[in-house]
Amino acid sequence: MVIDLPQNFQMNAINRFTTQVVRRDGKPSSGEMTFNFGKLGFIDGSGYTVLSNTIGWLLSYGVKVQFINYNRPENHAIQYLDDCGFFEKYINRKIRSAASRRGTTLPCTHVEQEYGFTWVEHQLSPWLCRTLWVRPSQISSIKACVKEVINNIADHSTVDTGFVHAQHYPNAHNLKITMSDFGAGIPSTIRARYGAMSDFEAIEEAVKDGVTAKSRPNNMGAGLSYLVDTVIANRGSVHIQSLSGNLACLCDTRGRLKQQRGRATGVYPGTLIEIGLDTRLFVGDDDDERIDFEW
Repeated sequence: MVIDLPQNFQMNAINRFTTQVVRRDGKPSSGEMTFNFGKLGFIDGSGYTVLSNTIGWLLSYGVKVQFINYNRPENHAIQYLDDCGFFEKYINRKIRSAASRRGTTLPCTHVEQEYGFTWVEHQLSPWLCRTLWVRPSQISSIKACVKEVINNIADHSTVDTGFVHAQHYPNAHNLKITMSDFGAGIPSTIRARYGAMSDFEAIEEAVKDGVTAKSRPNNMGAGLSYLVDTVIANRGSVHIQSLSGNLACLCDTRGRLKQQRGRATGVYPGTLIEIGLDTRLFVGDDDDERIDFEW
């Protein structure tokens, strides 16, 4: 089975991509999949995260995965993946001998709860401080949010294949942190606790203050409302895709939360969360506002 990667592999193309790969019952569409890179012209951090998550998920099911039309060293999307270590990881070689990690990138990391927390402290935190030009104490809330999502991935994924990635776009003054897992999905978790509702209604419910999907003792359950509040307070954005629903939490011109919900084209077999921060507007925490959670 041949899977064509989208020409522009960004958030709006992700569900159509995963729908080719995952059946309605949540299993792989085929025992062999060949990913065609021939049409790929642009891929951002979210596309890269989902591609990595998809391949990791397929391999966990024993699916035979192959690549074609990827040996195009002049292509900017291929260069980006090459610099992130994507090809070295999956085909054991670089496309360009000079490929190396960019200072604007924290490549995809496989999320396991214990290692994920270590990654936040020793990889993400120093990188955020350098990128945002802030003190470690000012990113305490952002760190807590990322740890909570990692905690949820560890609790709710059907297989151990969650991924997290961070990317800085200096020309756009934008920073994005993307987290993905192929788990039960937010709507399934919310419906099990709060009753019947559509996928996008369930995601909207999940970001309300006081709503929790806490299901295990080590899952704090503070979750999405705290994430959204923290990011919006810094004039950022949160995009959530799960199953057939999506929700964009944006900041209006007065700094207030504005939500845009909808039905996605295709199905995302788990949860994808993209945090966007404007590096010019980030304020962070005061020292006396610092929040530390214990898991």
